[in-house]
Formats: sequence, C-alpha cells, structure tokens
Amino acid sequence: MKDRDRIDIRHGARGTRYRVRWTDDAGRHSRTFPTEAEARAFLSEIELKQLRQTYRTPDTITVGEVITEHIERSEGRVQPSTIRGWHQYLRDHVPASLKRRRVMEVQTRDWQRWVDSLSAKGLKPGTVQPVVSMVMGALNAAVRMGSVETNTLRGVQLPTIRQKGMTVWTHAETAAMLRTTRPDPKWHLVYTLGLFTGMRPGELRAVQWDDIRDGVLHVRRTVAKRADQGVTVRDGTKRGKGRHIRLAAPVLDALERWREVAPQGPYLWGEKPLPNMSWHRQHTALCEEAGVPRITLHEIRHTYATLQLQNGVHPKIVSEVLGHSKIEITLDLYTHVSTSMQESAAELLATSLLDATTDD
Repeated sequence: MKDRDRIDIRHGARGTRYRVRWTDDAGRHSRTFPTEAEARAFLSEIELKQLRQTYRTPDTITVGEVITEHIERSEGRVQPSTIRGWHQYLRDHVPASLKRRRVMEVQTRDWQRWVDSLSAKGLKPGTVQPVVSMVMGALNAAVRMGSVETNTLRGVQLPTIRQKGMTVWTHAETAAMLRTTRPDPKWHLVYTLGLFTGMRPGELRAVQWDDIRDGVLHVRRTVAKRADQGVTVRDGTKRGKGRHIRLAAPVLDALERWREVAPQGPYLWGEKPLPNMSWHRQHTALCEEAGVPRITLHEIRHTYATLQLQNGVHPKIVSEVLGHSKIEITLDLYTHVSTSMQESAAELLATSLLDATTDD
C-alpha cells in the first residue's frame, strides 16, 4: 500500500460514508462505500491484486478482462453448466473488437448497437437476454470492486421475450392423476411430491430419505447435467440455497406406503436418483390413462403454484415453497392467476361493503 492509500470517513445528508483513496501508475482514484467493512475489503482486494501483479488501473481495464474475471470469480458459486454457458456467450456473442475496448470508452449507445447486432444476426430474444445479463453482472461486479467507475450497459433496450402459454392441470385433472397413480406406490409418491411441493424435477429426482425429518422436506440437492452430457447430483438448488417444505398428510401417507416396498439406497428411489427417461415414459402413459393433458414435468411445478394461488394461498408463501429468490418472480410467472385473484378480491370487497351499507 502506498502512503496515500487510505480510508476517509465522510458525514453528510446521506449518512456516514467511507471513501477509499488509492494511487497507481495512472494517478489517484477514489470510491465511496456505505460501510467501513466494505471499504476495507475493497482496499485489501486492491493490495492483493498489486502483490499478485494482476491489478489494472480503472482507466485501462478492457471489456474482455472484466467478463473473464467475473466468470472466474463465479466458479464454485453457480452451476458448472452456467459457467460453460457464459464461456460460450463470451466466445460466440461478444466480438473481439468489443473485448479489446477499454470499459471507460464504451458508452450506452455502443452497448445498444451491440445488443441490436445480436438480434440482427438472428439470435432470439430468449438468447439475447441471458447474454446481456452475463455482461451486466460482470460490469456490476467490476463497479463494486472499483475496477470501473460506472456500468454504462444500464439503460439499453432489450428485445421483448414473448411469454409462452403455460399449460397446467385443473383441480379435477390433478385429482384424476392422483387417483390413477394410487395403485402404484412409487409413481403415486412421485406425483404426490410434485403436486404438493412444487419441486423442480431435478430436485424431486435427487431427494434422499435423510432429507425428510419430522414431516419437513429439506430440499438441498438437484440432478445436474455434466459437460459430457451425463448427469451428477449437485449440492444446492438452482438458486444455490436449500429450502424447507412442510409436507401435507397425503405426502406423508404416500411416503409410508412407498417405504414398505422401496429398494435399499440413500435416495427415495434406491441407490441412484430417479431416472429421467423412465419418468418421461411413465408420464406419457399415465397422462393417457388418467385422461389429462400431457404437460411437461416442469409444468407439474406450475400446476402446484397455480392451484395454490387459486386456493387463496398468499403469493409470498408460494414463492418461498417454490424457492424463488423474489416474490416478483412468482407474480410475473403467474400473472394470469394473480389477475383473477385481484378480480375476486375486488368483487369480495364490493360485496362486503354493499352488505355493510345496506339497511335491514
């Protein structure tokens, strides 16, 4: 650390702030943080980079360096498949001319041209958005670490993703599937778990007996694809965090029926997770037998959420059971349900007020 590298405490209308000042070959720089801990962590990061000779002044760091560092820092915190996808995005969709540019030179209009070029070369909105999201995350991280001053990617207009129609089972169709699977303890448990917990298919396939204690299911692992197209069981869920789900009586009953005949092994299904292909084959046959639409395995999860919201369960509770990071995700996914709930609530309020103001 140079003698002039330090942390100043500043008091103002926004409260106490901590300004880090440091010096490099390009001159003096500063960055302000809301807490002293963040300021000290940032200054320590700079010192470490200088010792390792990996430090770059904010004036010279390039777009490619920012993205690459973000990907490397994310390893171990996100799914390996996500890391592989980011590397592919960087290789295929961020041109070399953009990677070489200094971040400080790239303005919002430049980023907009890049986003527009992705659409122009035929990428669908559903592909453009995650590519831009990766770069956005890298720039946000660089701003937090002081590598760059501002994130000029903010404000670009992204192509609109048209939401696909969501197919779910009705109450009657859900009941029909549960009746159809009742004679088979294994498949009855599979569908009871899915329809009463809203787990993702990969999470359901990876449940172990030890994950269930005192009537609570601890969702803490999932089946994930490997680079060689095989599968592995990964600790953590899609969002990286586990969650706890209180099991309803029908699930506990299905568990007990299956336990009596289940094969030995740590998983509910034996020595290994539930095979995906056999579930798909069985799903097709069961849907036909029950006389219900053949929805996807993931739409079983959507069915759970839709039915719960229609039953008046608070969206916050549904969001927590599903494992969504924000309640807004739940509300956005199930707008059709929340809209009908609002209409019902408005009618209920109108009725109650009308009754209260009507003379006997």
